[in-house]
Amino acid sequence: MLGVIILAGGEGRRMHGMDKGWCRFSNGESFVEIVMSQLEQLGQYNEGKRVKLVISANRNLQAYQSLGKAVVPDIRSGFHGPLAGIESVMSAFQHASISRWCTWPVDSVTVPNEALQRLVAMDDGKIGYLADAHRQHFAHLSIPSSFRASISGYLNGGEGSIKGWLTQQQDHVVPLNLNPAERIENCNRWPLTADGTNDVIRLESGG
Repeated sequence: MLGVIILAGGEGRRMHGMDKGWCRFSNGESFVEIVMSQLEQLGQYNEGKRVKLVISANRNLQAYQSLGKAVVPDIRSGFHGPLAGIESVMSAFQHASISRWCTWPVDSVTVPNEALQRLVAMDDGKIGYLADAHRQHFAHLSIPSSFRASISGYLNGGEGSIKGWLTQQQDHVVPLNLNPAERIENCNRWPLTADGTNDVIRLESGG
């Protein structure tokens, strides 16, 4: 089974402390709902195998739970970044038959089909991260479940950078380069507009 983590557990420091999952476009759609609906397509790229979608969140837990997906808060106190969220979800499902986890930040509201295909198609023993023509996206990952202990050890050492952890695992890491026409948009700063439509995003404190 494939596991998919929506990373929604951050402090939102560049968004005036807002919970990014519950930021909404002016049409009323929240980031988390938009991303979730797109990630649910992963099953068609996973040869019909089951996909477990989990939300990593540390605030507004009841609102996230109302979406009908498993919600896992960080097992470490305080905010330690997305890698701590990944560790927490992997730990919560360590006894499930999930061989690989794909991760997607909740503020990446566009989910290109090619990106989904590349994440799912990773070889069993490799870690992949997405890259487009503009930048590397270290939080868009495909990770074998066997790397959970490595993540925990890295965090126990006081580190938290995904890029830093990937550097430690460089013999196992593969960049997944997208077609130049594909681009991953991150809505992680305030003020915001929706790319291409100039549709103003309205921020809310909760779901």
